[in-house]
Amino acid sequence: MLYMPEYEEGSYEYNFLKRISKSTDLAETVKYGLPDDKNFLCSALVFRPEVFKFFPDKYKDDEELVMEAIYWNPFMLKFVSYRLRSNEDVVLKALEKSYDGRVFEFASKNLRDDENFVARIVVKYPRSFEFATERLRDDKEYVRDLIPTTYGKITLYVSDRLKKDPDIIKMASWYDIDLKEEFPELFPDEEEDIKGHSKRLSLFKRKPRRKEL
Repeated sequence: MLYMPEYEEGSYEYNFLKRISKSTDLAETVKYGLPDDKNFLCSALVFRPEVFKFFPDKYKDDEELVMEAIYWNPFMLKFVSYRLRSNEDVVLKALEKSYDGRVFEFASKNLRDDENFVARIVVKYPRSFEFATERLRDDKEYVRDLIPTTYGKITLYVSDRLKKDPDIIKMASWYDIDLKEEFPELFPDEEEDIKGHSKRLSLFKRKPRRKEL
């Protein structure tokens, strides 16, 4: 269990934490290395999460410390060991803290190519699909299965080939009407139907003529 010890004012640890909290050049501040003390490093993360990138490799592979780093800054996932970037719990925590799914870019290729894992996360974080492997983003049947669960939002992140696929775009438009504005050339029939429907509605809005006496 990690804990943050209280350091006496004026001590080496206290002064070091104070320096990194105000530093405009972390690389210069930590160039002589960081104390090899897990609990001290935990304290450092609270003061300046970005210091994680300078941690010794063994701590970048420490799940407990990695979870702490991600709690304060989810984009520290970029500097985590490959083993833990393949860990579902670690990546899910980073996604939860980043809100919009962009951090999925730093997950391992194994996870970004995992059909089941990707299908789970795009429901809550549709933008994460932008960083799935090209194989998944270009898989028409897979994308068709995901469109309903994301209300069409993942269509913005599919492969270039599928962005030109009428079947995909039209299916997505059932859930996201804005796609018709983005790809109007794919919906000529719908456009005519809308115009015709509007014209028919206008007939019912005309005031009836008064009968002549």
